[in-house]
Amino acid sequence: MKFSLTICAVIVNLVLLLTAILVQASDHTEQAPNHSAALVDISTAQTNAKDIISNLINNNKLSHEWIEAKVISTEKKIFSGNTEWVIVFFNSKADNKDKQKIYVFLSLAGEYIAVNFTGM
Repeated sequence: MKFSLTICAVIVNLVLLLTAILVQASDHTEQAPNHSAALVDISTAQTNAKDIISNLINNNKLSHEWIEAKVISTEKKIFSGNTEWVIVFFNSKADNKDKQKIYVFLSLAGEYIAVNFTGM
C-alpha cells in the first residue's frame, strides 16, 4: 500500500498537534492543596477571629454591640478528623441569652471556616 505525500503530511501534522495538546495539558494539572501552610499561634488566631467579627458587623450580619465582645476562650478542637481553632466571644449586651456567645472557627493556618452561635 502506498501513501501519498499529502496523507503522510496530514498524519505527521496530527501527531505533532496531539503532542502539543498533551504537553500543554500536562502543564495544567491540578495541584493538591497546600497542607504545609504555616500554622498560626493563639494570638494570631484571636486577631483573625476579631477581624471576622468586625467584618460581620461592617456587613450588618451582627449588631454593632458585638464590637465590644470579649474573647472568653480559644482552643483547638477536632471536628470530623480535622483540627480547628475555635474562638469564643461573649457579648453581655445581647438581648437573647442564647446568643450571648458566638463561635468563630478557623483552620490551623488561621483561615475562616465558619461562625455560629451553637459551637457546632
